[in-house]
Amino acid sequence: MPSSQPPVADAAPDDPLVTDYDLQHMVTYWRLIAAQGQGADWRKTAKEVLGRDAEKDELGARRTWESHLSRAHWLYEQLDGAGFASSHAHGPLPLQPPVADRAPDGPRLTKYDWHHFVTYWRLLDAEADGADWREVAKIVLFLDPDIDEARAHTAWESHLERAHWMTRSGWRQI
Repeated sequence: MPSSQPPVADAAPDDPLVTDYDLQHMVTYWRLIAAQGQGADWRKTAKEVLGRDAEKDELGARRTWESHLSRAHWLYEQLDGAGFASSHAHGPLPLQPPVADRAPDGPRLTKYDWHHFVTYWRLLDAEADGADWREVAKIVLFLDPDIDEARAHTAWESHLERAHWMTRSGWRQI
């Protein structure tokens, strides 16, 4: 677990409202969903993201991982349902920001990335669910592969890669 992240509790909140803990652990939740989408072993994810070593305490690590992954999916549903339109340092997030043909690919977090935080999260969640890229392009990116398959695929692929970049290193710039 990166030292720049707040400590992870043994269990995520079960409060029916978004808590301060949730807000402080957004990146943690995002990384859990991304790891699940990539098919990562839960033990590796528990150690790398949550700082829980399954070799020392398998049951405790598993419970912490399950609790936080479940909360991550719940939080995603809450944010997505609300359009995640709260204000932050980069201004209010648009409910459905326009999607570029290609996501940014530079080493710095951009305003585009901030505006597409939920878009990236939705892409990772769809990947974790094994959704077909064509369906994801239509629902998440609002691009129809039946009209322009090359554009829809390029946009889906580049945005998914950017979402993965966010989970690997981009989150450090938040």
